[in-house]
Amino acid sequence: MIYEEMYLRWMKEGKGERKELTLKKMIQRLLRNIQRNDLHKKIVDLPADDLLTTNYDYNLEATLPNGLQDAPPIYPVGGSKYAMLRRRQIGEDKILWHLHGEAAKPGAILLGYEPYSGYLARIKHYMTNEIV
Repeated sequence: MIYEEMYLRWMKEGKGERKELTLKKMIQRLLRNIQRNDLHKKIVDLPADDLLTTNYDYNLEATLPNGLQDAPPIYPVGGSKYAMLRRRQIGEDKILWHLHGEAAKPGAILLGYEPYSGYLARIKHYMTNEIV
């Protein structure tokens, strides 16, 4: 709900000329300033085949020797804000799932009530074999 309030105020200040994607691109630029730390490496080193993250940034991938280059996307990725299969290969046997979107695709960053509700509905449909 905080995101919606922020977005609506931002729209009002811009007299309706601004688009949500523009705001998400601003957020995308801010994400570049988030620094990785030792905890990111510890998470990547966990003895698990799949890692789930709600972070939009690539600090987990940055712990790899060649950074993001060592974590190619697994297709299909999809650019939709409801893309549930957004994941990257880390090493030979580990997958990192970006559940709420990735910084590289600002349109797919989940922020706000409506996108989260839609995402949960999509998961429900997927789990009950009603794939949409």
